[in-house]
Amino acid sequence: MNRSLKIKNFQYNRDNREILPQMPLFEEIKILKKTQIKIQTAISYAFEENSYIISLDNGSECVIVDPGIAPEQLLEILCKQNLTPVVMLITHGHYDHIGGIFAVREVWPECQIWTSEPEAKKLVDPNLNLSAVFGFPQVAPAADKILDASEEFTIAGLDFQAIHIPGHSSGHLVFALQEPKHLNIFVGDTIFAGSIGRGDFPDGDSDLLIDSIKSKLLTLPDNTILYPGHGEKTTVGHEKRYNPWIK
Repeated sequence: MNRSLKIKNFQYNRDNREILPQMPLFEEIKILKKTQIKIQTAISYAFEENSYIISLDNGSECVIVDPGIAPEQLLEILCKQNLTPVVMLITHGHYDHIGGIFAVREVWPECQIWTSEPEAKKLVDPNLNLSAVFGFPQVAPAADKILDASEEFTIAGLDFQAIHIPGHSSGHLVFALQEPKHLNIFVGDTIFAGSIGRGDFPDGDSDLLIDSIKSKLLTLPDNTILYPGHGEKTTVGHEKRYNPWIK
């Protein structure tokens, strides 16, 4: 049986570069043999925010991470590829990451919204989601499911784990998705290529953010791919070597 391990506390066998499980955060999971994971990016150009569409290449269902404030490209991809979103995973409740929820719900009313408890409060409060601060108070629908800080779940045939990384926002989650040879982490506004998220919002904390990044993200294998809420994707190894904020 082809198996892989989920994501935390890997150790390397540095002679042959194998990853050896020592204290895995996940239990073992089966890796699908005949399917591949497809990750597509839709950019919401109002704030240059990345929304992600995740599916199996032979599947009709998908998961959306952070539907952005200008969701036209997101909706175009979904419709052209006949994909049905079943869940919107919200890393955090700032409005540039949730502004497309209503648009998705208009077409797919059964698509659910999952996030942490602190971020769920932001969905329905324009002051907390910062839209009021920018002069256009808006809200999103209420969350359908509250995720625990390290909750594991399977949706649309995909195995995820939510990981709590506070600092940019108090309840900020990132979502880990295992592929056979590497991990994908959808990191929201925690870390970017060469930078990190802001910590000066009302429930932010820059020191806590840096500590969380170092202890929960940079301990992962170097080939872990990081999909940020803004900008280009990067890897754990690249950020460990070159990101000036986390030296």
